[in-house]
Amino acid sequence: MDRDTDDRLWRRHLDGDAAAWLELVRRHHGAVRRFFVNKASEACDDLTQTTLARVQVSRTPFEGRATLRAFILGFARNVLREYIRTAKRDAALDLDDVTAEALQPSPSSLLGHRAQQRLVLAALRQLSLAHQVVLELFYWEDLTDVEIADVLEISHNTVRSRITRARDRLREVLAAMATQDPLAAESISADAFERWARDVREQARVEDDRA
Repeated sequence: MDRDTDDRLWRRHLDGDAAAWLELVRRHHGAVRRFFVNKASEACDDLTQTTLARVQVSRTPFEGRATLRAFILGFARNVLREYIRTAKRDAALDLDDVTAEALQPSPSSLLGHRAQQRLVLAALRQLSLAHQVVLELFYWEDLTDVEIADVLEISHNTVRSRITRARDRLREVLAAMATQDPLAAESISADAFERWARDVREQARVEDDRA
């Protein structure tokens, strides 16, 4: 995604250019929807619209920190936090406290057409949402450390350690699943994560085009 184009469109949007906003939505709607689809698929479209509506009324200028995509996904993270607190009726809950599996037992049917894809997506849903988010941003969305730091509102120096902890936890879940499914054992390596991310990204783009 071309950052210079995003920046120009954002400035035009802030100046009241409706066409610029529609183009920004076209460019980033897919990323926002993917953020929610394996965490709260039943509410995915509503949460996507809520996120974009909040971004639209934001008047934040950009000063060279991260990217517009990271800025938008930061809104998505906050919308997800509000959603879990409402769903679980607990105003103190955060992404560290809930798994997607606990939030919505039925996984999304929109992603994971291949058996190994479904397996890794199911394993992700057993992690805390905080761990799931950081792995999906890194592997699925291919965000940089600086972009992930912007989404999560943390120092970029701590991003790698969070990714490592989340990846280790995912390996533990896959190792446990391997006793029942041999594909889980094949999904533990870093190369397997990269293949999973590439396959899911490609499939997600197809789903976005159909949406």
